[in-house]
Amino acid sequence: MYFLRTLCLAVFLAICAGCRSTGTQAGAAAPTEPGQAESNVGAEQVAVAASDAEPAGGGRSFAGNDTLAGSDPAAVVVPRAADSMAGDLLPLVRGMHGGMWSAIGQSRQGRDIEATRVGTGPLRVYLVGGIHGDEPEGRGSIDCLVEALAEGSIAEMASVRIVRDANPDGSEALTRGNALDRDLNRNWPASNFSVRSGNGERPLSEPETAAIHADMELFDPRVVIVFHSARAGPFVNFDGPAGELAGAFVEAASRSESRWHLVPEMGYGTPGSLGSYVGVDGGIPILTIEFRRGQKAELVLAAAVEGVQAVIRRAAIAN
Repeated sequence: MYFLRTLCLAVFLAICAGCRSTGTQAGAAAPTEPGQAESNVGAEQVAVAASDAEPAGGGRSFAGNDTLAGSDPAAVVVPRAADSMAGDLLPLVRGMHGGMWSAIGQSRQGRDIEATRVGTGPLRVYLVGGIHGDEPEGRGSIDCLVEALAEGSIAEMASVRIVRDANPDGSEALTRGNALDRDLNRNWPASNFSVRSGNGERPLSEPETAAIHADMELFDPRVVIVFHSARAGPFVNFDGPAGELAGAFVEAASRSESRWHLVPEMGYGTPGSLGSYVGVDGGIPILTIEFRRGQKAELVLAAAVEGVQAVIRRAAIAN
């Protein structure tokens, strides 16, 4: 276990060192919602009431829904890691858990969208390592997170379906959107979907969202977790009956960094978002985990592992 954690941290540090070595264009900002800015996420939004009841026995099944909240932080372009040490070590971590990464679809430019499954427990959790290409913090923790979820009591509590990267083209190009500059967190068949520039001409028009939607329907999750990052992070936003689970993540993540807090409302509309689709329309708890841009590698890794495990424990009890 010690060797695994050490190796995972070494990989993650190598990846982030590659990003830092090429610098960050701190002045570059991606589009925010009209009239909104990250400053909307203020201290007054932190307080959160007790959560709604968990969906066991009451929530609508995800499978078959025709109609999850995403974040719209001002984006900072973060260079892609290309560190040789990470390249040498990543193959050792990938595959340790005994599972297999497989392609559930391809991006517009033909890159695989990879997914795996760990654990054997009855609670079904769906986790997306990243959906915006210029938000790499969470994606860097995925391989080590897989290892942490594949062992011990956590593996007996939950079966976790993990998508490594929903937007591999965006990650390659360091852009928020995909190869057509479509925001994949605005392309879901939510009741509030809006046809506008960057959202796609129709829900699931993008191969990335279509592939993940099909995979998610087959898996039929009871909890969904999506990794993002924002300059105002680290915080957790949520949709659906997820207040208690969001609080569990924040409490666990705060042990490694006290800045973690809850943001129940983003302060702007999120039409066609994953949160709107799964949480608001589907009534299934979904957490939007916003790491801080440039957050230290060891803090991201600790928050991801401890936070997700805490969510699983809390949801398993409610289930």
